[in-house]
Amino acid sequence: LVAKREQARFSRDFDAADRLREQLAKLGVTLDDQAKTWRAADGRSGSITQVNVSEIHAQKAAKSGAASLDDAEINRLVREREQARYTNDYKTADRLRDYLERHGVSLDVKEAKWLAADGRWGQIPPVNISAAHAQKAARAGAPRLSEDEVQRILVQREQARARRDYKTADVLRDQLEKHGIYLDSKEKKWHAQDGSSGAIIVSNLGDEEVGKILAARQAARLRHDYKAADRLRDQLNQQGLSVDDKRNRWESSDGRCGTIEPFAVEPASRRGSKGRGVDGGASEEAASAPAAAVSSVGGGAGNDAAASPGTDRKKRALSEKERGGRARI
Repeated sequence: LVAKREQARFSRDFDAADRLREQLAKLGVTLDDQAKTWRAADGRSGSITQVNVSEIHAQKAAKSGAASLDDAEINRLVREREQARYTNDYKTADRLRDYLERHGVSLDVKEAKWLAADGRWGQIPPVNISAAHAQKAARAGAPRLSEDEVQRILVQREQARARRDYKTADVLRDQLEKHGIYLDSKEKKWHAQDGSSGAIIVSNLGDEEVGKILAARQAARLRHDYKAADRLRDQLNQQGLSVDDKRNRWESSDGRCGTIEPFAVEPASRRGSKGRGVDGGASEEAASAPAAAVSSVGGGAGNDAAASPGTDRKKRALSEKERGGRARI
């Protein structure tokens, strides 16, 4: 009732406002317009909320038979308005708000919600900064890019991100935004202001192929063949896959990810005979075996090889004494 009275006052319908005040008084509720509070006879109290002007205009339009908008269209207009506000384009933001109100949709900025006159509602989403910059560039008359050109820049950007060259990636993203194109990292899509869109370039390598290349790279690293390892890493980067050796993880621009086995080796079919690699060198297992494994713990050939020269001389001296003793006997 308090909210309805405030709306009546805003619309300068003072007769309706007075009737609502009297109705509240009969319920034991007193109003203090100066302090913006209400108080009930049982001790309850609350604040008189400020009128949502947008809601009043939307309700008025709905009563006059305004055509309703579907949820997708409302969400699109709300997003565009938030992007315009982010770039300080308040003229565009006001125009979009007025358009929504003329179709019975009000905005509650405090609650971050939109409300349709028929009861539907939705959240006002956070601003996509890339979209805001792209929208501003498009309004300024930025030249359009063909889809082939967009895909070419996207490929270069994903390759730069895979190499962790974020400076180059940011430059390429800014280049797209200056032509009215923004990126949606959640949906892995690009969008142009004319309504066209497409998928952000993804790898054409399957998980199995990625695993084989990673295994070959690990084998090369274990052989200390870092040139081959770098070549295989670059091959993955070209497909938009990044390799993080610290975390033992790989990630793809299409959202896939996985674990890199620290001591993964090439499949058995690609290895030579036991203890020898394909190229005739030591196998990956031998290369990764700890030095302690070379010697045996329980004695034998490994301990004999590790015995000191002094021990050998003592053994030889003892045997000579034993031989001398036997000769005297």
